[in-house]
Amino acid sequence: MSNEHDRRRRDHGWDVLLAAGIIWVAIDVPWQLEFGAHQRSVGKVVSGLVTLLFAVDFWIRWRHLFSRRGGTETTAAPRESRWWLLVDLPGVIPLALFGGPVGWLALRLTKLPRLNQMMRLWRRRDIHNASLLRLIFFVFWMLLIAHWIACGWASLRDRVQDDDNAMHYLRALYWTITTLATVGYGDITPDTAPQMMYAIMTMLFGVGLFGYGIGNVAHMLANIDQVQAHYHSSLDRLANFLRYRKIPTGLQRRIYDYYTFLWERHLGYDEAIILSELPEPLRIEIAVAMKREFIEKVPLFRGASPLLLREIAVELRAAL
Repeated sequence: MSNEHDRRRRDHGWDVLLAAGIIWVAIDVPWQLEFGAHQRSVGKVVSGLVTLLFAVDFWIRWRHLFSRRGGTETTAAPRESRWWLLVDLPGVIPLALFGGPVGWLALRLTKLPRLNQMMRLWRRRDIHNASLLRLIFFVFWMLLIAHWIACGWASLRDRVQDDDNAMHYLRALYWTITTLATVGYGDITPDTAPQMMYAIMTMLFGVGLFGYGIGNVAHMLANIDQVQAHYHSSLDRLANFLRYRKIPTGLQRRIYDYYTFLWERHLGYDEAIILSELPEPLRIEIAVAMKREFIEKVPLFRGASPLLLREIAVELRAAL
C-alpha cells in the first residue's frame, strides 16, 4: 500500500511538472509568433528545458504503451492511446535547432489536449474540491484565450510610437479584456477590414464566454455549500409544520435539538440511502472504516482478526 501511495505521488508530481511545461508553451508560443524569438538567453534555456521535459514524457509514455514480449513489440494499452503519441511528438522536436520560420513553433501547441486530459483527471480524483477546480480551470482557460487573442490583435495593430513590446502587448490585452467582457470603452477601435473582422469574432466569442461563465459560476457557487442549504431547508419545513400544528414550545425545542444533533453527526443525510447506492464490497469497507475504532474499544474485540471486524461492522446499526 505504501509503495502504491508513493507511486501515485510521483505520478502526480510528474503531471504537475508536465502541466507547467505545457502552460509555458501555451503562453510563450503566441508571444514569439508576434514579437519574435526570445531576446534573452533565459527564455532559450527555459524553452530547451521544456523540450527536454516533453522528450522524457514521450519516452515514458512510449514504454507504458508498448511492452516487449518474446523479442517482439506488442501493445499493452488500448489502440486509441497510440494517437496520444502523435499529439506528444511535435513537442519533442527541438524546432529551435532547425531554424526555419517562427510559425513552426505553433506545432508545439498540439500538446494542449494533454493538459486538458490531465485537468479532467484531477477533477475526477479530487471529488471534494471538484467544483472549485472546475472554477479555477475555467478562469485559467479564459485568461489563456485572452492572451492568444491579445497577441493576434497586436499583430493587426500598428505600434504606437515609443511603445516597446510589453506596452504594445498591454494595449492589446486591454482591448481584449474590454471586448470579451462586453464593456468596450471605444478608446481602441478597429480601423481596417481585417481588424473589424477580428473584432467581430472576438465580440461573438465574448458573448458566448460571458453567458457560459455566468451560468457555470452561479451553479458552482450554489453547490459549494449545498449540505448546509439542505439543512436550512429542512429546518424551514419543520418550522412551518410546528407552527401550523401549534406544537408546545418545549416540545419544539426538543425537536430542534434532535435536528441539530442529526446535522452535527450525519449532516442531515440518511447514511443507509447513500450506502445503498454502492456495491457490497465498498459498503463493507466503509462500515469497517467508520466502526473500527468503536469496535476496538470493547476489550473482547481488541486485537480481533480483520475478518471478524468485517462481520461485526456489517451487523452494527446506529441507534439514534
